[in-house]
Amino acid sequence: MVIVDASVLIGFAKIGRLNLLRRLFDSVAIAPAVNEEVVEGGLQVSAPEVIYVQQALGDGWLEVVPLNAGEEGLKGRLLGTTSIDPGEAESLAIARLRNMAILVDDKQARTVARALGVGYMGSAAVLLEGRVRGELSLEDLEHAVGELARVVWLSPDIVADILPPPEYVIESY
Repeated sequence: MVIVDASVLIGFAKIGRLNLLRRLFDSVAIAPAVNEEVVEGGLQVSAPEVIYVQQALGDGWLEVVPLNAGEEGLKGRLLGTTSIDPGEAESLAIARLRNMAILVDDKQARTVARALGVGYMGSAAVLLEGRVRGELSLEDLEHAVGELARVVWLSPDIVADILPPPEYVIESY
């Protein structure tokens, strides 16, 4: 099982690749604060992509997992000692105490994940994993990275690590 933070969920919904998460991971979970941010927040601003998240929740392959008392305690400590938001704090608390990986793009949240010993992947790495597992062709990967770069900031170094270098044709004269 993997837990997904809001930025990854929103990004994949916006580029029409939410089902890639379903195909890559046995089960996919979100924290209550992430559900509130993505679904409730999305409905408030009439984000068209929220329908995909609602459908995934309705289909049951994406589930909201409530926090237990230990996770609530860790969430409180994280909110009190870091600058991460409530969705990231809940997701990290669940991931840490249930021994799950987290899909998260925020740099500070990744730093906290590393400090907690929680495995993590960002959106771009998930796309690359899709290519490695044969879920995306090279053309699909290139297109998806381009689309993702239009909705979230991707470091040029990350893009360079994910996409193969362009082929250079040397013409003879």
